[in-house]
Amino acid sequence: MFHKLVKHEFKATGRIILFLYLAAAVLSGVSLLLQKVANAIPLVSVAISLFSIILMIACPLVTYVIVIMRFYKSCYGDEGYLTQTLPVSGKQIYFSKLLVAFCWCLLSILLVFLLLFSLMSLLTGVAGGSDISLMHVFVEVFGKLPLATSTKVWFIAMMTVYILFSCANWLVQIYFCICAGNLRVFRSLGSAAPVLIYIMVYIAMQILMLAAMFLFPYGITLYGGHFHIIREMGLQSMLQGADPTSLSLGVFVLSPIAFAVMMYFGVRWLSRKVNLK
Repeated sequence: MFHKLVKHEFKATGRIILFLYLAAAVLSGVSLLLQKVANAIPLVSVAISLFSIILMIACPLVTYVIVIMRFYKSCYGDEGYLTQTLPVSGKQIYFSKLLVAFCWCLLSILLVFLLLFSLMSLLTGVAGGSDISLMHVFVEVFGKLPLATSTKVWFIAMMTVYILFSCANWLVQIYFCICAGNLRVFRSLGSAAPVLIYIMVYIAMQILMLAAMFLFPYGITLYGGHFHIIREMGLQSMLQGADPTSLSLGVFVLSPIAFAVMMYFGVRWLSRKVNLK
């Protein structure tokens, strides 16, 4: 039944998102085709560049709005009555929506890079310069990093995990605020409850992250082209002047804990304490 929920979510959210992504892909292709003749039609190149910038902003923004509104309306709006009659658990409903939203958000990020690549190629053609791409820039900048070859591989892996986790963490936090805002205790606040809870959660997380940086005794530093775990972190070390290349690991410990807590209560509230409007 879970795969049916996922399939239905993709259909429900893909009507607008796929059209937007298709427009972005077509525009990227047109930009690459016009690269060779950009000098002859500068006005068209400028127009395509403007549309590319608009789509780079619209793709992730529209995606986030659609997946958030989809979760809210299908779980707590008029459609919520139908959702609650399905022969599935709240956990399956939650994770099916989270998985689909996560996929759309990642795809929107990839499209932004695609549009950026085509835009740089087009602008290079207009300027009459040599061919350049994001890959060339990435290789050149990455090659100058003071990291050993093996460490660069780990760095890429860690950055990939960080991007994936950040995307999932943001969705879980939003879902947590929506679920909490629809509890009976916040019924009088109406639709403003999730927004207010999100603001409070954001402020609380910033305070907790700052506390974790000061209080957690371990950190990571870069020395000799390799990352090393160090114990001289925490408030006392920072007051005495810590190495500016060192980074406290407290944030990396707290973030997964907060992620798990918000996910647990989001699933629990959606499963047991649904307050439909």
